Amino acid sequence: MMKTRIYFGLLVFGLLWSWAPLMAQADNYFDQGKELYRAERYHDAIKRWEAVLSLNQQSSALYFNLGNAHYQLNELGPSIYYYEKALALTPNDRDVLANRGFVQNALIDVNQPMPKTLWAKWNEQVITLQTTKQWAIMAVLAMIGFVTLFLVYSWSMSSSWKRGFFALSMCCLVISMCAVLLAFKSDQFTAQDRWAIIFEPELILRSGPRASESVVFELHEGTKVKILSSEGNWHLIMSQDGREGWVLAESMREL
Repeated sequence: MMKTRIYFGLLVFGLLWSWAPLMAQADNYFDQGKELYRAERYHDAIKRWEAVLSLNQQSSALYFNLGNAHYQLNELGPSIYYYEKALALTPNDRDVLANRGFVQNALIDVNQPMPKTLWAKWNEQVITLQTTKQWAIMAVLAMIGFVTLFLVYSWSMSSSWKRGFFALSMCCLVISMCAVLLAFKSDQFTAQDRWAIIFEPELILRSGPRASESVVFELHEGTKVKILSSEGNWHLIMSQDGREGWVLAESMREL
């Protein structure tokens, strides 16, 4: 037992020892990027912050700064892309929301999202309250509660206690079943909720996944679209106002 603890401690120490220099290097690159940004050397700042990403380090502040730097270079697509990445980590950040809104006002396409029914809004809000993993954990804990309470109910001698434990065990069973259903729906929602930002200045959408197909409409840099399906290196996408068309995957970057 003592040897196991020693080995575990050495493993943790080794991981921290190897991780600490990476963190220090990432912080150094991040600070260098900020200095370069203040000096209006935006290309160099972007390279420093991309070096942080190459170390598998990410943060809302990092994405926010990348969005700002790309905007200074009039690169609206990458700017919106990084603001969206920042909001995925901190959805209510006022600075990110304000800057994204400012850039969105400069976009060519103004696509009003399709209205959702009250049921669709409520369903989405409930599903996204927790992640798939969190719903699954809730389901397991509720099932453990059901089994425990049902055993106590079986062993209890008092009729009043039996009724109480039985009612509680049934509540846990219902919660577990609901959590399983929500975990399944959350997994489906995550798989289907694929969004991307257009990086091309002008993007032609076609009626099929071939360059010979007819043109249906056009979108422009910085527009956010939903990926519905893929075929080879083509994506079927839908604009926020409900129009659909096929585009090459290389013309956008998935969030």
